[in-house]
Amino acid sequence: MFVSLIVTMSDLTNPTNLGNVLSLLSANDTATVKKGEKQLKPFLKQPASAHHLLVQIQNSQNPSVRHHAALLLKKKLVVFYPKFNKQHRAELKLHLLHTMISEPDKGVRTAIAGAVSTLAKGVFSAHEEWPELFASLLQMSQDANEGLRVLNFDLLAQVCCSLPRLL
Repeated sequence: MFVSLIVTMSDLTNPTNLGNVLSLLSANDTATVKKGEKQLKPFLKQPASAHHLLVQIQNSQNPSVRHHAALLLKKKLVVFYPKFNKQHRAELKLHLLHTMISEPDKGVRTAIAGAVSTLAKGVFSAHEEWPELFASLLQMSQDANEGLRVLNFDLLAQVCCSLPRLL
């Protein structure tokens, strides 16, 4: 059962409130989904929302919340990455890669990989380096877990597709 929530943008910095609103996006009711989207809209205009979405991806016990957070993060990284300071960029790269590799749910892992590929586009567009990405790709290609090997090739394809536009 989905709780009808009305929260302000500042309330969404609270992980519990953000998780509750993200869970509305999985409702079987269009009106409930629209309520969640409406509540998220002003929050997602702020660069700090990327950090809060990453916290949901890392900590939420609900796979649908992690999935929606990853999809929204992917969408927002395109706009916000250039606005992040050097430390925030480094932390985002490190945590997103680690979270992708350790995510147990295949659908969520794929959504996180989409965010990683968008992040890679931002990194390479800014003419920055990300050696950990390629080390992770190599590690995943040799992993005993078939799911990680499949994810590796999917992520590699997404990253490679964005590179020709960058060169």
